Amino acid sequence: MYKLSLPVVIIFCGVLLLNSCKKNTADSVLSVTPQQYFENNMVSQDLLVALAKDNNDDITARFGGYTFRLTVSAKLSGTITAANNLFSVNGTWNIDSAYNNITFVFPLNNISALSFMNKQWKFADRSSSAIKLTAVNRETDILNFVKK
Repeated sequence: MYKLSLPVVIIFCGVLLLNSCKKNTADSVLSVTPQQYFENNMVSQDLLVALAKDNNDDITARFGGYTFRLTVSAKLSGTITAANNLFSVNGTWNIDSAYNNITFVFPLNNISALSFMNKQWKFADRSSSAIKLTAVNRETDILNFVKK
């Protein structure tokens, strides 16, 4: 029979505890449902536009300084606020029951850059915490968000 010294047991338990607490972000993102992904990564989060392409033209700079926040007002819909240091604009969002497609609608008379967002988007990739969307009817339109 083997006898282990107390320091060896303590080190072994510490290593075991640390490894069991490690979070693999990619695995944890992949193991959630589309609804959980949406709720964990978009709802009530401060989001920044990391990439915006209009027909493959990079228009990301148009969204510099804006923070976006989605709030829920009904089961599959709510408001989206675009805010910077000067003002904020409220729009709406709705998502299909499978949590595959989301539609944004901003007023057209406020910020011209926001009109780009006024369309139906599909989730292109749910393998990371970056929200990657492509336009449903125009896959050369891309909109990616990251948490602030």
